[in-house]
Amino acid sequence: MRYGFLLACCWAQIAVEGLRELKPEELHCPGSPRHRSHNNVDLVQYQGLYFLALRTAPTHFPSRKAELRILSSTDLEHWSCDTVLRLGRDVREPRWLVWKDTLYLYFFTGSARPWRFESEGIQGLCRAGRGPWQLLQVGWRGWVPWRARNYDSVAYLTVYWGQNLYSPAYTGEVRLLHSTDGRNWKPISTAPQLTAPFATETDFWIGGGGQLWAIARAEGLGSYLCWSSGIEGPWQYVALPEKYDSPLLLEGPDGLYLIARRNLAGRADKAPRWWPRRLRRMANLALYSLSRKRTALYFIDTLRYTVRWIRDLPGWGDTAFPAAVKWEGHGYAVINYTSPLGGKDRLWLGGQLRPTHLYRIFLRWKASGVELHSP
Repeated sequence: MRYGFLLACCWAQIAVEGLRELKPEELHCPGSPRHRSHNNVDLVQYQGLYFLALRTAPTHFPSRKAELRILSSTDLEHWSCDTVLRLGRDVREPRWLVWKDTLYLYFFTGSARPWRFESEGIQGLCRAGRGPWQLLQVGWRGWVPWRARNYDSVAYLTVYWGQNLYSPAYTGEVRLLHSTDGRNWKPISTAPQLTAPFATETDFWIGGGGQLWAIARAEGLGSYLCWSSGIEGPWQYVALPEKYDSPLLLEGPDGLYLIARRNLAGRADKAPRWWPRRLRRMANLALYSLSRKRTALYFIDTLRYTVRWIRDLPGWGDTAFPAAVKWEGHGYAVINYTSPLGGKDRLWLGGQLRPTHLYRIFLRWKASGVELHSP
């Protein structure tokens, strides 16, 4: 799946419409506490309904009080509480998958201590039609799920190693798993798809002929743009200085797009190279936390192996964990979290300790009138 620059120019008009806040009271479930932080979202369409999964907790950071809420809607305007999951541990990274006639939601459980990000393993919920939810024990202790997608008759899931993530000795490892039943997940190869410094959150897209593209966050360092000529082939990658947190890949009419967090201070690796490794890593993480953020839309230039900023989307302070579903032709409905847009543009750390809300927008690609053709 390679898209040319001339083709991208023909669809340069991208409209952002329909900004609407999903107020906390709209997303409340009876009997649940009214937490201030709403984040970690995913969105899916299944059997005529939209399902929204979100994490809510006192703050952005791990908490034993965190809960996973599932809400449903017929129109992305009015939401009803479907179910609530509380496990007495942190629950994060909800990821939907529609597989055949069944709806799956994957997530991981983590520490109850607010300053310790670690995975105790992947769990899931599933339901067929309007039947009851069933809890699944997927396994993969120590791993974090990031994105589930299907291609032909196989489902795929990216996971990354989620133990000692903020240790200077951490070596990033990303794997692509596959499943034919949504319950049992196995690696597609013996070796990991990506072994690179601090590689973590990884979204992927499988195009025509099985060609694969992926974008991986390198925590405290930058990102990796990855590609492979086949689903089971080895990944190649280039390192990028910008850090694309919470990556979501979308296929537009002219190529592949990315929604992710943007660091207003620029690249994530700012500490002097001659500093000791531990000090340099700590400094980069601290500087990143003390800078301002945005949610942004990017274009993946698969000819030049680069990522180009297109425009910022609504979101500041603590922001960027986007979810999307197809909407009316060349468009997507996107739900994202952010510090309140009517409030203060806070440093990222300040936003993480304060309330965050969900917002919905529509992205529409509008043709410029130039005849489309493949170069």
